[in-house]
Amino acid sequence: MPKQTRKATPRVAPEKAIEREAQLQDDIFERSPYRIAFHIHDVSRMRKTLIDQILKPHGVTRSQWWVLANLARNRTRTLSQVELGRVLDMGKASVGTLVQALEKTGLVARVPAPDDARAKHVMLTDKGLKKLQGMTEIAAPTNDQIIAGIDQKDLNVATRVLSTMKHNLKTIFEERGD
Repeated sequence: MPKQTRKATPRVAPEKAIEREAQLQDDIFERSPYRIAFHIHDVSRMRKTLIDQILKPHGVTRSQWWVLANLARNRTRTLSQVELGRVLDMGKASVGTLVQALEKTGLVARVPAPDDARAKHVMLTDKGLKKLQGMTEIAAPTNDQIIAGIDQKDLNVATRVLSTMKHNLKTIFEERGD
């Protein structure tokens, strides 16, 4: 019986194996129905960084801007610190630090809650509203650059999709009791 020889398996350089594995993962990622989550995360992170850089010379952080914006969205321009934390998805201590910094600069004030004299609400001051309007004007050109080249119909679809995802997330949190 003739001796059978095994064909030697060609050795692949480690760099090529890593490259092949990375390509396979990229292919899986691109076909994944969840790839939108990666894009949402990347866009959010990059936008946060850019807006913080733009606002820094004006003495306001994006987080502070977000506090002012959410107070302005409320008809009475006031929210309890707990409600504000819920809206911002932040813990009590983090919200407290933000509110304290904004209060020192006169952009917000703590006022007695209308239904509980012991509780305090955070109120957007006129100075805070003017600051918010100024920051919005400063950030507008950057926001325009971010959405440049995107058709309004596509923006409407994206807004609808993200709103649905946000609603679904809120439902999940409610079901979990979080």
